[in-house]
Amino acid sequence: MYTYKTFLLLLIYNALIIIGFDLCAQTPTFSISGEINIKEGHIILNQKDIEHNLFKKIGEYKIQNGRFTINEIYENDRSYFFTLTKNDSVINQSLDFILDPGHQNVMIEIEYFKLPGINNSSMAFFNRSKSYRDYRKLLKDENWLVSFTDSLKMIHKNHLPDSLSNVVRAIKNTYVTREKSIRRYMFEELNENKICMFFLYDFHFTTNDLFSSLFYFNKLSKELKESPLGKNFFQVLEKENILAEGKVFPALFLKNLKTSAFENIKVEENYTLIDFWWSGCSACIKQFPFYKDLNARFGSKGFEIITISVDETKALKNLEQARIRYALDWKEYLDENSLKTGAFNFYSYPTNFLIDKQRRIIRQDITIQELKTFLETNL
Repeated sequence: MYTYKTFLLLLIYNALIIIGFDLCAQTPTFSISGEINIKEGHIILNQKDIEHNLFKKIGEYKIQNGRFTINEIYENDRSYFFTLTKNDSVINQSLDFILDPGHQNVMIEIEYFKLPGINNSSMAFFNRSKSYRDYRKLLKDENWLVSFTDSLKMIHKNHLPDSLSNVVRAIKNTYVTREKSIRRYMFEELNENKICMFFLYDFHFTTNDLFSSLFYFNKLSKELKESPLGKNFFQVLEKENILAEGKVFPALFLKNLKTSAFENIKVEENYTLIDFWWSGCSACIKQFPFYKDLNARFGSKGFEIITISVDETKALKNLEQARIRYALDWKEYLDENSLKTGAFNFYSYPTNFLIDKQRRIIRQDITIQELKTFLETNL
């Protein structure tokens, strides 16, 4: 006979077992048995939250005798990518791929690291596609060019003659064109496959090319467009479309870095370049000397520059140091932590807009040379 106390403990014990099984059932996992044709090193699995253009490191796994094992919690509507490290430096990164709950095998050839072989149902169609075969051929040709260039450098003691440098550069340009062509075909060939949605997100956040993203989105199947990922992507495009060429640039109420006052940004000249940057962006800072030249040449003829920093609170000291160092001689504003401009969905910096006196957007991400030509023609 059980006492009341013993009976109660047994009930609690059984309940805990049931709850434990229920939790296990509600938390799907995935596992990977991986092979790679290098003996040792470390491979990192990263997960992308494509709806917010964020990624996080899931884990770092040791390669032993060309093998690695991964066991992690599964999350739906996430893509993944591998990075390969050596001596704490990233030496290669793969394209995005999809993992299924449960077990899958992964085969990686270091020469084709961008295209890891994932044997699950989500990736099966892509692995059989013409796009996949064309991409592998492109990677093979790129590997050849690297070896060929290294051989030339050895022969010429790391100083290639201009004629050879031009040849290498021309070949690289053909590869860039080929990759763009493969991507275009990929969106058509895989337009009913979920992986295409992930590739499209990656394409858009990498290129910031609104027109092409809309074009490729319209080629997706109705099912993909109406999926949660598809609807979210369309909302992203709609938000960005407010900054399309011909649209009126939105009014912004920001802190003037020269006066510390908060005010509406005023557009007072015939043409204004609005440039978004942050203090840790080397590409942003490299523009400043060229901007100074253009400002000195055209500033009295109806042209002005406005820069907007999106630095985080913790980086404001760096921002102040950069302002002092580069002595920017135009209007400067701060959108701390991107609180206002975050709604514009910028994913790369610098980002700029050339607008007219009526605030209509003439060009986005105009280059220095294009801007110079435009001002010479129109002022």
